[in-house]
Amino acid sequence: CQINPCPPGFADCLRGMIASYNYSKNYNYDFLICKNTHPIFQFFKNTPYFIEDSIDDSIELIAPLSYKQIDIVLESMFKGGDSFSILTNSFYKNDRGELEWFPRLGKDVQKFFCYAFIPNDDISNRIKEIFINSYYFTSDTPFNVIHLRTMELEDDSVQGKIEEMVEYFYEKINPLVKGASEKFVLMTDSEKVANMLCSLMPELCYWSNKKGHTGVIVDDVDSIRDTVIDFYIMTKAKKIYTITDKYAHMSGFCKIVSVLYDIEYIVL
Repeated sequence: CQINPCPPGFADCLRGMIASYNYSKNYNYDFLICKNTHPIFQFFKNTPYFIEDSIDDSIELIAPLSYKQIDIVLESMFKGGDSFSILTNSFYKNDRGELEWFPRLGKDVQKFFCYAFIPNDDISNRIKEIFINSYYFTSDTPFNVIHLRTMELEDDSVQGKIEEMVEYFYEKINPLVKGASEKFVLMTDSEKVANMLCSLMPELCYWSNKKGHTGVIVDDVDSIRDTVIDFYIMTKAKKIYTITDKYAHMSGFCKIVSVLYDIEYIVL
């Protein structure tokens, strides 16, 4: 990524891929994914849509351009009829033709991306181990996910607010999990927050992993691997709960899972 110090995160890139895929269908293009552009791709099986190619001539359509500007330029490139390579976190359009943050997807789009991104055997085996050794139930047991994006990895000012955040999250989450017959898996970008919440609410299932953000840490393979594992654990959930006010932030990471895999998405 040349425009910004870090590339967009995986969910943002998926959003841009969906926009590009939709335009590919509209303008009769082949859609391919360049596997050697980011270390995250090593954790997926090879599919016919992965290629290895030079990225020297890639075009970047990301901030500081507005999403409206990005969409206009992106579609104009497809209208041009020439082959091109692109990195973008573009929004894609809803059924009304309007740009929106992760709107519902058509079945054909869901099918394509669920097939294009299949976790490799090492990731799949690690997920099975986590369910048995950390969650203490099997992966076919119904469960819900609570996902909290605290921004601790990206914003140093969060460090001094951990105890306040935990108290706030506890008040939101405890009524949901206390005495519940269903299983609840906690996912968050803050190990401190996770450990404190699990201490207060032992009903929560959690596995301690190496926190990462695929758009921030591109040279730490372990953190990228664990991020992919969390992503695919979430795809098995019945419901995804999140918090988006005060001490938490909207996260494309859990929202893209909900639209790709038709999982109910609930804001507490």
